[in-house]
Amino acid sequence: MSELSKLPPQALDLEEAVLGAIMLERDALAIVADTLTPETFYKTAHQEIYQSCLNLFTKGEAIDMLTVTNELRSRNALTKAGGVYAVTELCRGVNSTAHLEQHSRIIYQMAVKRNLIALSRTISDEGYKDTTDALSLADTALKLIYDAVGNMGTNLEILSPIVNRLYKKLVIPRKNNELSGIPTMLTKLNSLTGGWQQPDLIIIAARPGMGKTACVLNAILESAEAGYPCAMFSLEMSKEQLTKRMIAIKSSICIQDIMRNDIKEYELERMSQGVGKLEKLPIHIDDTAGLTIVQFRSVARRLVQNEGVKLIVIDYLQLMHGEASTKNRMSNREQEISAITRAIKVTAKELQVPIIALSQLSRGVESRNDKRPQLSDLRESGSIEQDADLVMFLYRPEYYGITEDENGLPTLGLCEVILAKHRNGDVGMIPAKFIGKFQSFKDYDNDTNWGDTNETVNKFEASAPF
Repeated sequence: MSELSKLPPQALDLEEAVLGAIMLERDALAIVADTLTPETFYKTAHQEIYQSCLNLFTKGEAIDMLTVTNELRSRNALTKAGGVYAVTELCRGVNSTAHLEQHSRIIYQMAVKRNLIALSRTISDEGYKDTTDALSLADTALKLIYDAVGNMGTNLEILSPIVNRLYKKLVIPRKNNELSGIPTMLTKLNSLTGGWQQPDLIIIAARPGMGKTACVLNAILESAEAGYPCAMFSLEMSKEQLTKRMIAIKSSICIQDIMRNDIKEYELERMSQGVGKLEKLPIHIDDTAGLTIVQFRSVARRLVQNEGVKLIVIDYLQLMHGEASTKNRMSNREQEISAITRAIKVTAKELQVPIIALSQLSRGVESRNDKRPQLSDLRESGSIEQDADLVMFLYRPEYYGITEDENGLPTLGLCEVILAKHRNGDVGMIPAKFIGKFQSFKDYDNDTNWGDTNETVNKFEASAPF
């Protein structure tokens, strides 16, 4: 069959059945209204009739053969709809309204197919043009496909199954003394958050050199070792650089020695054991430079669906782009970052996985006496603070030459993990130990008189600068 002789996908008999049912059954339109729009119908006459039914529904008026005919007449659309005879025939042709929802879904699928056919022609035409940027076209095509498919109804659900699902998630881990979420790299962080929770957007922010990447590498390793497949999108470092850092963490070998390939003879066995552990871990790394949000969403969806990934990390937020083509990027960088964070949050919700995104802080931190970060220090913040479920700052006093804290305790190796925002729990400061040469984040030693978590949190909240 030639291209010109092909009929577009359609289901005219079902369109007639659905429209007839709407005019005969009082609640019929409420059943299909979240699935069908006037444009979903193939036949122009059916589009006009359905639009009239929607108008009556919106006004709270009865929907039947007479009211629909009058509404069509008031809109000067009766002739387009085929006249009174066509409306009457629709009602006569209905035998049953039992399969109304199924019929509407088939009509919807036919409309999606027609939209995709038209879209493919548009994409094909653009693809033949020499001036078309390939990445920009791919970016646009994905967006248009999402628009063409739309939403198959809403996510409406009765409370009972939701309660049952949550009860199992909350009670079973408690009975087994397990976390409700994915384990983090710190015991006290687990206590405050219950682990990384789905579908949270977690922002970890700090000034350069504070150890953001080391922090999330430790988090990924902890999660992967607990049996949760992880994915890391690295826009700054290569796969090889990240892997070298993970080798340093697992084998306790100085990262500089690994980078220089200056491994001592007595360290080779330790390195071999570390590599052996890493080889078994379900960790996926994507180091695509200049990653766009559309590329990220596409790969993330594939990783979750095909590889069972449970935790995603982005290093780091400000290096991601909203669109593939530079010339099409938003002129306002803050607006672009805001659009990116919203898209990441939507992705976390769609895929039902926690996503950790690293973020830079503004230089304003350096001009204050107290260098501890605040929410207002988030660089190009826009909606970062608003969209995030959890915002964590990293602060190492020794980075600024501070050797003792306010209580006279040594700060060597201390990293304050500051929970500045926690949508579903308490904020607070959690002391961690950062061993720079091994890129390692650990629980702070118990003999350093930091007190228990609640005491530390209360102490932090009393002096918090935000």
